[in-house]
Amino acid sequence: MNSLKSSLLTVTATLLALTVASACPFCLSPPQTFSAQFQLADFVAIAELHSFEVLQQGTLPVATFRVQQLLSGDPKTAAACGVGAGRKVIRHAEAGGNPGDLYLLYGDLTDTSKSPSLQPPTGTPATFSSTPAGQATARPAAQSTAAVEWTDHTGISLSTARYLRSLPRQELPVPERLKWFVTHLESSDPTIAGDAWAEFGIATYEDVKGCRKLYSPDRLRSWIADPGISSERLGLYGLMLGLCGEPADAEFLHSHLVSSDTGKFRFGAEGLLAGYLLLTGESGLAATEQQFLQARSSTESRHALLQTLDFFHTYEPELIPRSRICLSARKLLRDPVLAEMTIMSLSRWQDWESIGILEQLFQESLQSEDDNSEPLQRCILQFAQYCSRAGFEGMGPELPQVDRVTVECSGRAERFLRRVSTDRPDLLQAPRAVFQGPSP
Repeated sequence: MNSLKSSLLTVTATLLALTVASACPFCLSPPQTFSAQFQLADFVAIAELHSFEVLQQGTLPVATFRVQQLLSGDPKTAAACGVGAGRKVIRHAEAGGNPGDLYLLYGDLTDTSKSPSLQPPTGTPATFSSTPAGQATARPAAQSTAAVEWTDHTGISLSTARYLRSLPRQELPVPERLKWFVTHLESSDPTIAGDAWAEFGIATYEDVKGCRKLYSPDRLRSWIADPGISSERLGLYGLMLGLCGEPADAEFLHSHLVSSDTGKFRFGAEGLLAGYLLLTGESGLAATEQQFLQARSSTESRHALLQTLDFFHTYEPELIPRSRICLSARKLLRDPVLAEMTIMSLSRWQDWESIGILEQLFQESLQSEDDNSEPLQRCILQFAQYCSRAGFEGMGPELPQVDRVTVECSGRAERFLRRVSTDRPDLLQAPRAVFQGPSP
């Protein structure tokens, strides 16, 4: 159980980080996109391998490439450094493959007068400067010392090269860029498919939602039903279908929450659950509770429910009311693996009315024989501390009903903390920072 709890905590931390960054909430750990990589280098070029040899008695690898196209970087600066279509460039690194194979080259501007590593070694051709195809003349010493140092290279396929040549400009609005990337999802070239998915992974939920008319329900159903679909992409496709699908797609999404092979909740299916609830709302949440809160239901499915509740609280509060979301989350406090994570969410949502349930849970943990109950106790106490302070914010002679409720909960939390300070002062001494409370 401890390993499962650790794993779920890691996933929760990842999702919380994505929420803070406003990225797609069900795209776990998308890789860095090509567009992002291009911004980290002064120059990026598609080139073909011309030759590879090892000089100086096997100690100096020399890879020679012929540039086909400059993808990123100022063309005038590149031309001044001898970088352009048809020109050869040198990189002192191993390059496997055959002449004619395609590579993506990354380079940075540098000053050779201050970079000894760019000076040609004694006894080797002065090939560090780019030269026109078929020309082997070394760069004259009187020439400018500005040069391009090629820092990395990676092999690419012909289809990837075509894809990169057509990448939409980075300065375009995100929805305009996503219109292009959506056509490359699940491309037969895995590099292209991964990059297109990653572009959606770093997009905000609002942008993903705003492009819902571009999605094909038929294609999404096909991908979701594929048992070999990447679990990282499954969540995005479930969310997409929930945004663009018909009411009948709710049953489809629900039927694919569990693997037909193992009978277990599919890893990455949180997005399927979110898509299901986007189509069904409160009625779907009630059915989900009946299914996932049974004694025989798995912790993984309950964890997915908690993550989905967090999603609706953050992104779709009008579809499922906040009070209903909090009520559902409180039912997860009885799962010993999820209790702390649930308290984290309740605190961020400022659901101070749950203080009564947490007070009872605290007393039960004191009476249990579980030696690992202290982290839960400290987590409850931190919630109570945040709750006790909430009642003193914005107090005035006439408080709305919601503020009166907050003040009442704050007073209960204060009384609870006083009892604990008398009975178990050790738990209040420098408590470990279990979670970050709600922002002021």
